[in-house]
Amino acid sequence: MIFRVLFILIRDASLFQLPGFRLVRQWVVHRYYNTPDVYLARFARLYAAHPAPSSVLKTNGLLELGRGASVDYSGGLYTETDVCFGDDVKVITHEHPVDGLHKNIEDNPIKYYALHVGAHVKVFANAIILPQVGTIGDFAIIGAGAVVTGPVPAYAIMVGNPARVLRFRQVGEAGSAVMPPTI
Repeated sequence: MIFRVLFILIRDASLFQLPGFRLVRQWVVHRYYNTPDVYLARFARLYAAHPAPSSVLKTNGLLELGRGASVDYSGGLYTETDVCFGDDVKVITHEHPVDGLHKNIEDNPIKYYALHVGAHVKVFANAIILPQVGTIGDFAIIGAGAVVTGPVPAYAIMVGNPARVLRFRQVGEAGSAVMPPTI
């Protein structure tokens, strides 16, 4: 409880962006999320909008959120090592179905979707990851402003609205690049 109060007090306070105080802020963030692998820039939000049994945050390595990023893990967020969500990225893991018993969609039952993010994934500024994506493969890059509506294959570079595969990355040492599978 004390870490929750501390977290709320210092998460956006400009004092805790100064070099000496940044370490205090990170210490509280690590205690709040119970992991040493999360780094939140100023105004970043990592939260469960609608807490449920599926609201799980599991990191297997570094998870960075850029300034103003908003990552909802209501449906569950599972990340591998070295995942970076850039400035003002939006990740949504739940939805309010438009069809249902109620005229007001917010009264319909919420649907939750887990998101699995592979290793070394970079999501650049202002990209939006919608609920039904499910997986983002290892070494994928999602370009600035992209709106991702479906699964992202490993090594893919996704751009546009809706996001599409621009090409696949070539990763490895010179002359021995790892070739990703073709779609």
